[in-house]
Amino acid sequence: YTGNPPVVTDYWNMLVSRYGKIDPSGCIKRIDYEYVDAAFLIENIEAAFTAWHRAPSFLEKEFDLFLEYILPYRAGSEKPEPHRLRLMEEFSHLLDSCKSVEEIIQQFHLELRWKRNFRESDLLWSYPLHLPVSKVELGKRGACHHLTNYTVNVMCSVGLPVTTDFAIWGNRNNSHAWNVLLLDKDNFSPFDALGNTRIELQYKPAKVFRQTYKNGIAINREIEDGPNHFLLQNDNYLDVTHLYCTAYDVKIPDAGFNGQEDTPLFICTFDNRNWQPVHSGELRGDTLCFENMAADIVYRVAGWVNHEILPVTEPFLLTEKGELSFFTPDLNKTTTLHLKRKYPRFYRNEQHAWGMRRANAEVSDDREFRDSLVLFSIYETPQGVTDSVVHCLQRYCYVRLNSSTYQHANFALVEFYGKKRKITRK
Repeated sequence: YTGNPPVVTDYWNMLVSRYGKIDPSGCIKRIDYEYVDAAFLIENIEAAFTAWHRAPSFLEKEFDLFLEYILPYRAGSEKPEPHRLRLMEEFSHLLDSCKSVEEIIQQFHLELRWKRNFRESDLLWSYPLHLPVSKVELGKRGACHHLTNYTVNVMCSVGLPVTTDFAIWGNRNNSHAWNVLLLDKDNFSPFDALGNTRIELQYKPAKVFRQTYKNGIAINREIEDGPNHFLLQNDNYLDVTHLYCTAYDVKIPDAGFNGQEDTPLFICTFDNRNWQPVHSGELRGDTLCFENMAADIVYRVAGWVNHEILPVTEPFLLTEKGELSFFTPDLNKTTTLHLKRKYPRFYRNEQHAWGMRRANAEVSDDREFRDSLVLFSIYETPQGVTDSVVHCLQRYCYVRLNSSTYQHANFALVEFYGKKRKITRK
């Protein structure tokens, strides 16, 4: 199952109501060399070399991969902990019988998901910071960025060059992170943390970045009071968009941009509600330039002006051939559209619909629903708008959809109708 026991959700809601949501921009940055001592580093280096030499012989032993993806003592921005020797002792046996990359991924899947019971948590999407290894092991829950970070620490501890790739979606809101096992400088095998097969992306990425510690790029410039949703925790990322999809450099000449030369520029995609930055660019002469952008995505260029994201261009489609097709509205030519869905029925929507099975619609006069009546139950996976016949002989104050254990009641709207009209609250 995916989700959280009710007690976890209750405690989370209590903490948020008491202290508010976590704002990464308010966190204090601590520099490692100010408090990591030599003994910690020496132990990590020696253990890293030992694990690397013990790794399966069918994997390439490239020293550059070792330096970049095995030697680091942490995977992201989590607090460093002396965990490498312990993790190497606990997990090294998983490699004893492996004869292929696929078997390695399968072994760690079985160990973490089924033997140690780690699970994904939608709730922890609201916790944007990386968790240290000890905290992930204590809770056995995490959003994708927590679980990929933990998986990197675990697999690197046994000499495997593993890191994290993450995508910013171009046809959906939010983003997603997964792990990659580097086979050599040109080949890699991507997989979801806790997953057991090669990953297949469910949405179209606008950008894909890889966590590194050197030779990376700064995704965005240091911008005082910049758009917080675009400020990332680490500037050392490698742009690998072209390894997952067709990508082009976007160049827009004569864009008519009349801002200052130092005005931060972003290329944006549209999420559920707003244009959100996915990458930064620059003005070269009179040409707006953005590198390595995924094709078949609708973008819009914007500037960061007076603490606001302001459009610079009309929206445009970057076609599969690398051409720019701008959408300029003509208010004299309008039509009427009847939209049945905001998005295609992605696999994620199927999961939401599947999670509604065994849910009950209940009514009660008690807001805690200690004494309730079941109006109807959902036994089959809903397909769009569905209805149910309700037999209710009296009025009630409260109504709820009570989802099954560890599932969310992911529905958009519920309405009740009598014989002649819709029933509304009075």
